Amino acid sequence: MKELPRRKAFAAKEFGKRLGAYRAKTGLSVREVAERVGVPVSTYREWEYGRAIKGEPYANLASAYGISLSELMTGAQSTPRPLLAHIDSLEITLRLLKRDLQSFSLNGKSIKG
Repeated sequence: MKELPRRKAFAAKEFGKRLGAYRAKTGLSVREVAERVGVPVSTYREWEYGRAIKGEPYANLASAYGISLSELMTGAQSTPRPLLAHIDSLEITLRLLKRDLQSFSLNGKSIKG
């Protein structure tokens, strides 16, 4: 039974380290992040020191650092693979359409645009 509180304390400390790393990476001060999140400076500072977070400031924290909520929670950068695959598909479709339009135009018919 004592393992769960220890695990929670470890998770809060690791999350606090991650907050500090994101803050350092963005070059923001503790005060700037606290203002963006909407909490007192002392509260934000305690989060970086590993105090458990109460409430739901996670979306505001992610926004303050310019990262996804998933990245904030896991520390892993999310990759927009589905979106990139969709863009690749659209590019192929556009190339085919362009080729078809050029072929249509070469066959003596013009397209007015």
